[in-house]
Amino acid sequence: MLLNKETLENITLGHLRTEMDEDGYLSFYRFTEAQKEYYINRNKAAYPKLCTAAGMRFDFYTDAESFSFDYKMKVSSTRYFYCMDLYVDGAMVRHYDAECKEDVCEKSILFTLPEGFHHVTLYLPNLISFAIKNAEMAGATVLRAVKPTKKIYFVGDSITQGYDALYPSLSYANCLARRFDAEILNQAIGGEVFDADLIDTDLGFAPDLIVIAYGTNDWYSAHSREVILENEAALIDKMKKLARAVHIVCLSPIWRDTGALAKRPTGDFRETCEAIVATAKRKRIVAVDGYNLHPHISEFYSDKTLHPNDLGFMIYAENLAKELEKYIR
Repeated sequence: MLLNKETLENITLGHLRTEMDEDGYLSFYRFTEAQKEYYINRNKAAYPKLCTAAGMRFDFYTDAESFSFDYKMKVSSTRYFYCMDLYVDGAMVRHYDAECKEDVCEKSILFTLPEGFHHVTLYLPNLISFAIKNAEMAGATVLRAVKPTKKIYFVGDSITQGYDALYPSLSYANCLARRFDAEILNQAIGGEVFDADLIDTDLGFAPDLIVIAYGTNDWYSAHSREVILENEAALIDKMKKLARAVHIVCLSPIWRDTGALAKRPTGDFRETCEAIVATAKRKRIVAVDGYNLHPHISEFYSDKTLHPNDLGFMIYAENLAKELEKYIR
C-alpha cells in the first residue's frame, strides 16, 4: 500500500500544516503561517528551529509487514543527531540513531513489523526537520489512524522541545502524551522566553490542557526579574483568549547548575522560579513548581548543567504527570 499526502497527514499527529517541495517530499509544521511570519521578522536566523518535528509521530493500526519511506532531514538547531523510535502495541521495539554529517541528509529506511494486526507508533526527531516521500505499508490490507482521547498544547523553551533526548519518545512532552493518551502540539523553541506575540489565538488546535514552560532563558537574559514577570503575565492573558474553558498550567523551570554563571540582573535563580509560580497563581491559573521535579544531580543532564538526558526526562515526566493528572480527564 503506497501512502499519499492525505493518508500521511491523517496518520501524523502533532502538526498544524504540511508543505510538499519540488522533489515530492512532504514536510510537517507545528506552527501556523502567522507564527512563521512573526518569527522570521523577529529572529530570522533562528527560524529553522520552528521547522523541527518536535512532538510529532506517525500513529496507526495496521497489518502491514513493514513500513518504509525515503526521508530528508535538515539541520535546524545546534544539534546534528537525529533519531526515531518505533513502538508496537506500546513497547519500543527499535531505535534508529544517526547523525547528520551535512546540513541535509537524504536516506531510505524500512521498519519491519510483526505479523498480524498491531498499533504502530513512530516518533519523529525533536531537534531536526523531517520530510517524507515514497511511503509504503507492504502487505497492508488495513491502515487506520489512531485518534487519541485528549489534546495537550505545550509552549516553552529547549527543555520542552526535547533537548537532549537521544530517544525522541522519552522527551517529557512525549512521555506525557503516552501517559494521558494525548495528541500533543509542541510549540516549544530552544532558547525562547515568555513572548505573548508568538501565541496565535487562531491555532486550529483545540487543547484539553495547556502547558507553559519558560523561565530558565528569561532568568539568564532578561534585564530584570520584573520584565520576566510582566512578560509571563502577558502570555498568560493571551492563552486565556485562546482557550477559556480548559486548564492552563504554568511550570517554573527545573533545577539547573548555576555555579559557573555570573550573578544575573534577574537575581537568584530559585527566587526567580518562585516568582514565576507566584505570578501564575495571581493570574488564577494552575502553577506547578518544577524546581524539585527533576534531580539536582548533573549526571541526569546531557550537558551536566541545563538540558536533561533521557533518564532525567523520564523522571521529570513521571513526577510532572502526578501534578497534571487532576487537570486532564
